[in-house]
Amino acid sequence: MKGGSSRDARGTRLATPHLEARADTARAELEEASLTARALSTTCQTARHAVDVLEVNAGRILDHAENVYREVKDLAQTRAGRVRLFAEASFHLFGRRTLFKAKEDLKLKADKIHLA
Repeated sequence: MKGGSSRDARGTRLATPHLEARADTARAELEEASLTARALSTTCQTARHAVDVLEVNAGRILDHAENVYREVKDLAQTRAGRVRLFAEASFHLFGRRTLFKAKEDLKLKADKIHLA
């Protein structure tokens, strides 16, 4: 269907080169939904997601934020080939127990190292 709309027992189809919608409130209940787009841009003041499992498959993820707060009840794990963390001012690591384990070398470089 190049343009226009049709209705049959399966539902309604709409094909148009340009579609705009404006509403003060919109609500949809769907058994299943799918969106395919070459590019997607969203703007909102607050976004809340409630899901059982969230999967993201991406070639690259870039996060830009003023502050990031993450709370995890049980385990937070990162599995990577390499991990790099940079802090301009200070880096704090707190825990009841802390373990640094290396198969080969462990280096600490500083002007002063205080062991209490």
